Amino acid sequence: MPKKKKFTPRQEKFIEEYIAKGNAAEAARNAGYSVKTADRIGHALLRNLEIADEIARRRAEIRKTSITPERIVREYLQLLNANMKDYAAWGPGGVKPRPSDTLTEEQTAAISEIAETQSGIKIKLHDKKGILDSLARIAGMFVEKVEHTGRLEYEIVLPEELETETGKEG
Repeated sequence: MPKKKKFTPRQEKFIEEYIAKGNAAEAARNAGYSVKTADRIGHALLRNLEIADEIARRRAEIRKTSITPERIVREYLQLLNANMKDYAAWGPGGVKPRPSDTLTEEQTAAISEIAETQSGIKIKLHDKKGILDSLARIAGMFVEKVEHTGRLEYEIVLPEELETETGKEG
């Protein structure tokens, strides 16, 4: 693995500021570079391959860990697709849980609860109906009913009053 480039404190600050603001001149100023030459310095820093690569790497990391609508739907779908047969086998001989080290990350994320009880092991997956309800709301299949309370005030304006207000006499 290649050795990670060590950036100067100002370069490091520039990278952070550029990722946050998306403006090279502003990032250069905030990183402590000259106000007069911040636009040129910011542009030059973006052309530095190591800095550009670090910005791209950090942005990819942010995207990977960010909560987006797409990620939420993807996570819901993973939970929805969980199948109890992935976690245990059962039949006339009883219930036999699968070893945890054979489960994928997605499979373990779908477990809501796991416990050892006096009668055996209890495995509970996330609620599929709740997941379906959430996905249906996201898809716009359900319309939320909102009830408003409070005082409503209104004023009745007669047609002849409207005519006099607009300067139109009947």
